Amino acid sequence: MSLGLNSDITCLGSRENEYSMLCDDSPRQEFSKAIFENLKELYASDINLEVTIVLNDLQPNPQQWVGLFKVGWKDLHADALVRKQVDYDEQQNICRVNFEAACLPHDFGQYMYQLCYVSENGAMVGASTPFDIIDSTMVSMDDFVEHEEDDLLIIKQRHAAVPEELAQVRQEHSRILQKNQLLEKEQDVFVHENQKLNRQLGRATAEVETLSGTLREREHQVTHQQRSIDDLRGQTAALLTERDEWEGRYRELEQDNAALTGRIAQLERTQKGRAEDVARLQEAVSAKETSEEIIRRELESLKKSLFSTMEEKETNTAQHLSHINSLAERISTLERELALATEEIHIRDTQIEAFRMANEKIATDVEVDSSFGQAGTLLLDGRGAGGQVEADYR
Repeated sequence: MSLGLNSDITCLGSRENEYSMLCDDSPRQEFSKAIFENLKELYASDINLEVTIVLNDLQPNPQQWVGLFKVGWKDLHADALVRKQVDYDEQQNICRVNFEAACLPHDFGQYMYQLCYVSENGAMVGASTPFDIIDSTMVSMDDFVEHEEDDLLIIKQRHAAVPEELAQVRQEHSRILQKNQLLEKEQDVFVHENQKLNRQLGRATAEVETLSGTLREREHQVTHQQRSIDDLRGQTAALLTERDEWEGRYRELEQDNAALTGRIAQLERTQKGRAEDVARLQEAVSAKETSEEIIRRELESLKKSLFSTMEEKETNTAQHLSHINSLAERISTLERELALATEEIHIRDTQIEAFRMANEKIATDVEVDSSFGQAGTLLLDGRGAGGQVEADYR
């Protein structure tokens, strides 16, 4: 493959095909241990060829070297045009090799060249893609342009590439104009959408302001309701305190009611006993009254009998004097018994009156105790109402 300086276009070929021109007896997987970076396609003969190499799974060794070969070489050691020792940079983990311009070959346009990395045991562990070296005295590197088409490296003279570049620029300009028109249409659409969005934003802003006013009003209502709730809580707490006080008073009243109930039962038992005593006294009084009536009747009968006897036996006075005396004694005795019975009846009447007054006082005490029981019942009803108020609030 040659490079003609007077031709308009020179094709250097496919890189993969050129790379496949390496020695067939070396395994391809070994070539990846030394990778040549940033290698150009063209080099001028008056410029040093500087190469950077990255080692992959290969330890650097002073006996390793890089050689410059013609593409199509056969013997690794005999066909090396130039050998250079490797300068290893430990910090960056790369190797650098510098081929001075004076040692570069000068058979311009006849061959393609490549670099090979040789290990300390004499095996090739890396190879570069092919490149060309041109005569810097006959043509400048600035006179050539290069580009790739379908994996082919195309090198053209600059004056021949200008019309094509102009056509490409015109095509690019036309494409940019079309794209600009599309962008203007899109801009119009975006402006319309922006105006629409601005109108929607205005409506949304108005709605937000309305909602903000509603929210502030709701917050004011919530604050007022919260204050009302706090007031109700205070009133409820006061009612609960009052309920506790009433419950304490109710318990006290229950205790007093229990004591009064025991006292009423005791008074009822006392009243029952006194009623029995009154009944017995009344029976005794009735018996005394009956006895007094009997004594009076007997006294009347004796008086009548005495008068009858005195009338009938006036003549026999002496004989019946002893009998009269006995009758007089009998009358005196009956009169004393009558006086005693009368006095006892008076005493019993006094006792009956005292029992009657005591019964009236007991009845009054019972009514008072009953009123206290009704008050306790009302207080219990109030406690139930207070509990209902607390349950309703909760």
